[in-house]
Amino acid sequence: MSRLSGGAQAGFHQPDLECLGCSLEANGLLTLRVKLEEAGDGQGLRVEVEDNGQGIEQENVLKIFEPFFTTKKGVGTGLGLWSAKSLVEKHHGQLLVQAGDGTTRFTVLLPAANTAVSVPEAS
Repeated sequence: MSRLSGGAQAGFHQPDLECLGCSLEANGLLTLRVKLEEAGDGQGLRVEVEDNGQGIEQENVLKIFEPFFTTKKGVGTGLGLWSAKSLVEKHHGQLLVQAGDGTTRFTVLLPAANTAVSVPEAS
């Protein structure tokens, strides 16, 4: 596992991954981009998830990270994106959204810590 800013480990726990997975519903073509890049005083990780499905209504873009906000009638709790954003911020990162013209892109930015990373050998 690598380490993120603040000493948090980059390895998410299973409930964290399930939370992120619940937030992701692709409609159309799903594109995933992952890259290391310079971020402030060091390197960071950028993860972009984009789809070209039905998109997010402009009036909802500012609301989607609010707890209990949902546009799905009778499905879910409206906590998925709020939980995902809280999880990313716990690791000193950002979760951003860009929506328009039938394309929606979520970007996760995570800073890397300035500590050495050791990866245990597989047994």
